[in-house]
Amino acid sequence: MGKGRSFKALEEMADRSEPSLRATCRLAAGVAASLAIGLLAVSGCSPNVVFESAGAGAASGGTGGSGGTGGASTTSTSSTSGTTSTSITTTSTTSITTTSTTSITTTSTTSSTSTTTSSTTSTTSSTSTTTTSSTGPVTVTALPEGSVYRYWDQGSVAASWAVPGFDDSGWPSGPAPLGFGDPYIVTTVGYGPDPNAKYTSTWFRTTFEVASAATVTTAMIELNVDDGALVFLNGAEWARLNLPSGAIAPGTFAPSIIEAGQENQFIAFDVDPSLLVDGENVLAIEVHQALLTSTDLGIDARVTLNLN
Repeated sequence: MGKGRSFKALEEMADRSEPSLRATCRLAAGVAASLAIGLLAVSGCSPNVVFESAGAGAASGGTGGSGGTGGASTTSTSSTSGTTSTSITTTSTTSITTTSTTSITTTSTTSSTSTTTSSTTSTTSSTSTTTTSSTGPVTVTALPEGSVYRYWDQGSVAASWAVPGFDDSGWPSGPAPLGFGDPYIVTTVGYGPDPNAKYTSTWFRTTFEVASAATVTTAMIELNVDDGALVFLNGAEWARLNLPSGAIAPGTFAPSIIEAGQENQFIAFDVDPSLLVDGENVLAIEVHQALLTSTDLGIDARVTLNLN
């Protein structure tokens, strides 16, 4: 306890010191107290012998002088008489390691049952049948109105122009009605260089198909002509309209004018079915004017056949 008084005396001396030295003295007292505690620990003495003034001095040293409020880690080494060396090192290490691992594995297996449905497709074979009425023949249109024709409007033509083998590939073509001068005309043809001396004749060719000529019982052609026409089937004369009997030349005039009320009307003629052939049939029509100064011309045709 005598030693405690000694350190306390040092504190009192510090208190009586000049204000400028007071902080320094208190710091020295604190260091001395710490050194004493270290020596006691080394010598095996109880720590309870720590003098009251040591704590006070240390506290005073922690708040005065140039020390900071946060406190510093201090390592102090004091050597006495050169024989005893005491080293006090305080190391504080706080290691907090927090490892949080959460592993969630979810495996979802859905078993799906695939159902295969076998579908049987039934194929029905359809047979197309043409039925002939027992009460009469079947009528078919072999050549409809508005068909496409090749035409020649140059005033004269080759003598073989109406036969099936004639080459008409160089002739112009177009759909019927063909002609000039009337509003119903679809394909316009020429009439020559002089409107007051028009060509008397113009020539037209087309084809139609017959599956079986032997089944044809009767045939009919309907003509929409202005002014007259000479009709050939497969090179043979088949019909004539508004033309004289006997031989017809390219310069032959139609005997009468087709008046406005008769234009664009079809006139029917029964024709010889024996001139028909299986497959392609060639229809050739030579149209004649009634006058050199005629203001119009027109041609269209329709062929119908009666079958067994």
